[in-house]
Amino acid sequence: GVKYAEPSIGRVITSPETRGLGLGRVLMAQGIARCEAAWPARGIRISAQAHLAPFYRSIGFATVGGEYLEDNIPHVEMLKGAT
Repeated sequence: GVKYAEPSIGRVITSPETRGLGLGRVLMAQGIARCEAAWPARGIRISAQAHLAPFYRSIGFATVGGEYLEDNIPHVEMLKGAT
């Protein structure tokens, strides 16, 4: 309720040495599961780096706005509907 009406997952990062191993998917699956357990029947909203939008789309998020700068990096707002 501070930035969005829905629950949100903030910064997600893996170390450069472990990228490409699927750990981002594991981290996001855990974050999504925890949001769904704490706030059932609610969507999840994120601010994603624009170049990562295809990754987030692949795990159920949809772009819901235009591109904007956050910390001087292009971002898009994305929403995963309630399950």
